[in-house]
Amino acid sequence: MEKQPGVMLSDVWDSLKGKQRAQLVLQVVDFEKTLAATKFNGFGSLYYKDDLHSSVDTLPLYVDNSGKEVQNTKFAIGPTNHRSFFDFGRGSLDIDRGPWTSVVEFATAVAKREIATVKSELKYPLMPEGLFYGPRQYQPIAAKKLSTLHNYLKVAPYTLPENSATHASVLWHGDLNLQNIFVDPKESTRILGIIDWQSVSLFPLFTQATRPAFLEYNGPLPETLDKVRLPENFESLNPVEQQKAKVLHQAQALHNLYLARSRQINPVVFEAIQGQKTLRHQVSVIPGLTIMDYEPCLNSLLRDIQKEWPSIVG
Repeated sequence: MEKQPGVMLSDVWDSLKGKQRAQLVLQVVDFEKTLAATKFNGFGSLYYKDDLHSSVDTLPLYVDNSGKEVQNTKFAIGPTNHRSFFDFGRGSLDIDRGPWTSVVEFATAVAKREIATVKSELKYPLMPEGLFYGPRQYQPIAAKKLSTLHNYLKVAPYTLPENSATHASVLWHGDLNLQNIFVDPKESTRILGIIDWQSVSLFPLFTQATRPAFLEYNGPLPETLDKVRLPENFESLNPVEQQKAKVLHQAQALHNLYLARSRQINPVVFEAIQGQKTLRHQVSVIPGLTIMDYEPCLNSLLRDIQKEWPSIVG
């Protein structure tokens, strides 16, 4: 792997002023616009054709506006190498890893991956002790998980997010934290490159788009995308409270800048992020988290789907 020039954004972030941080946010939105605009012909992972065995299923990279497949002599779409299909012992499972030609095939494969995980009694090792098993509390049972996943498979083709533009197959960087972004040491507002691309796959945009990790903060999210203001009682706060208010104010302002700019120049990503609040988005994403004992959540969502079924299927 080539050595990425520059310095980690984490080395200079604390020294940057608000306007400088805003410039970096705008660059990230431009970068994501390029990723979202590059749509692929299937779901899986990107390979050099010469690295793939002749017996491995592959798909051509693109389909042009006329629906014609665009052949590429260098690259191909092959099976996914995403961690979710290999971590926690899943690498030994005989499961469908693609490539897939449709988002329904992808969603089905994810649910069947979780079914195979349950049947193999594989566990998520990071679940905190004491979270379950209390009096009359939820107890993870294989039969419950399998029943819920099979119920999801019955409705999966009909419950995908309504905006089909967010179903597009794209490459996406799911961990834009301060250590993965490299900037020019002489011009800290200029991004030179981004690292940590291993396991990046061609997945539906709605399963990947989210607010970049370097914009995460502890505190409430703004209710609207309007200009963020300091609290009305700011002048009456003591110096420590004022400093905390300023930090929160800037974090919220950068959050709003990212979303507002995305809505302006990258609307499909904005729609995918905003869609995370919807029933159809959640019921399409939660099945892939069954190993983390999200079965009660999925079951609850499926009950909501049952209530909304006439409006979903017409």
